[in-house]
Amino acid sequence: MTFVEDEQWIMAIFSQNEVRKIKPGQEAEIALKMYPGRIIKTKVDSIMWATSAGQLPIGGVNTAGGVAPIPANSLAVRLLKDRNDKNLFLASGAMGNGAVYTDSGAPIHILRKVIMRIGTKIDWLILKLH
Repeated sequence: MTFVEDEQWIMAIFSQNEVRKIKPGQEAEIALKMYPGRIIKTKVDSIMWATSAGQLPIGGVNTAGGVAPIPANSLAVRLLKDRNDKNLFLASGAMGNGAVYTDSGAPIHILRKVIMRIGTKIDWLILKLH
């Protein structure tokens, strides 16, 4: 049996110690290499507390994305796109950077936002070494 959702969402992988201050409803941003120069606004929907060993397929590979194994001692955080980015296509398995802005460390959030925006500008470069 196959179930299809009509809403795209993002599975962001964090180390267990990074997840302890993340809560549903918090602001988050992602930057994907497929959209250089663009910050995608999201909100935390939920934390998948069983992703390390119990919820993802045996072997730690998310078969929907099919790109990389989930690192050990990691948990997935489900992010939902903001209404302004609702129709933005996200390829399954796309990778990038992201940040969740928790209730603590507000001065660091500003620095992280600057770093994210600089990093996404660098994504315009396509460097090939062959």
